Amino acid sequence: MKVNVMQNLQPKVLLDSAFPGQGLPMISKDELIDKVGSFPHVGVVWLAAGEIQVSTIADFLACPKDQSWRRLDSAKVDSGYNGYCTGSVTMDVARELGVGFVATAGIGGLDWKGKVCSDIPSLADYPGLLVATAPKDILDLRATIAAWRKYQVPVYGWKTDRADGFLFSLQPETLDGVYKNEKRGLLLCPIKHELRLKDQNILEACRKIGFETPAEQSPHPLVNAYLAEVTDGLASRLQLDALLHNIATALQIEEEMQP
Repeated sequence: MKVNVMQNLQPKVLLDSAFPGQGLPMISKDELIDKVGSFPHVGVVWLAAGEIQVSTIADFLACPKDQSWRRLDSAKVDSGYNGYCTGSVTMDVARELGVGFVATAGIGGLDWKGKVCSDIPSLADYPGLLVATAPKDILDLRATIAAWRKYQVPVYGWKTDRADGFLFSLQPETLDGVYKNEKRGLLLCPIKHELRLKDQNILEACRKIGFETPAEQSPHPLVNAYLAEVTDGLASRLQLDALLHNIATALQIEEEMQP
């Protein structure tokens, strides 16, 4: 599918549009434009008018959207719909454009039914670095890490060699090591434990939403809407802050890699 890079943008980091488009209830468009748009050389990936679009967060948010828009992963991007592109599509586009970094917050993995998210094979095929926070808490963390290893995806932690949850603190799992300037793979930058959500009843309710969501539908927008409501927007705030940290980290690494 054709990729249209708008406004002569020369991105160094790409973002999926599913997260800012569907994953941050109670965060205003103006705040997204102000905070995400403050970073230079960052492009957002979405699908409209039969083409993959790459442009600024302001252009993405200004793009007209209606009820026909879908959440599109790499398996659905040729479905004929306009829509929000997930991490898998974004990594595919980054590979095509030669962009070495993709940034997001929570990422896909294996759910408790054993379903493999398309993020995993796309990450295996991506020659750059995905800078993220952690697999989303409704997923099976241990099985997700095992799947990364099966797909030969190197996974590093930012100043840690463990992954232990996204918005909640979970049982820690060992990664491939602490990040040391690797150019390929997955870099996880965890949220500080003291900032994470503590109510395990909320976590269980999120996992229940995941179990009950039909297989053809993504549970993540529903989970994020529930989290925003029961935490009075705190969950969205934590995720936005994580995204901003990961963009800054990706740009920092990109600059340090320059000769």
